[in-house]
Amino acid sequence: MTERQLKAKAYMDKYSDALRRVRQCEEQLEREQITVDAIRSTSDNDGMPHGSGTSDPTADKAVRLVDKGMDLFEARDKARQVQREVFEVAYNIGGVEGDVLIRRYIDLMDWVDVCDAVGYGWSQTHMYHRIGLDKVADKLRIE
Repeated sequence: MTERQLKAKAYMDKYSDALRRVRQCEEQLEREQITVDAIRSTSDNDGMPHGSGTSDPTADKAVRLVDKGMDLFEARDKARQVQREVFEVAYNIGGVEGDVLIRRYIDLMDWVDVCDAVGYGWSQTHMYHRIGLDKVADKLRIE
């Protein structure tokens, strides 16, 4: 693969990178939720004030939980934006090349499934992939 094709591939991989970030945020949110649940079950939460300057560990964790939830929301929003952007580029390529790019970079299919879906063998599918990446590089003016 040429350097130009590698740059185009890196561009097309933006969606899978964004999805990876979403998964990280989901895992962080889940860990925070488990921590809050553990504190809730062990804390002395009788509903009474406990003096000034005494911080509530549940409240502190709840704030972090909300922050992680916002991070997840933002990551999902970014992933949708990137998906639309990458899809539009691949869709406008058209033909078998565009189909290969969409199946690989939007549908996140593995190569065997891409080959089956487009009805070509391994080497032909990869040839169309390289041609598609060249067209992406042209469209994005990658040198």
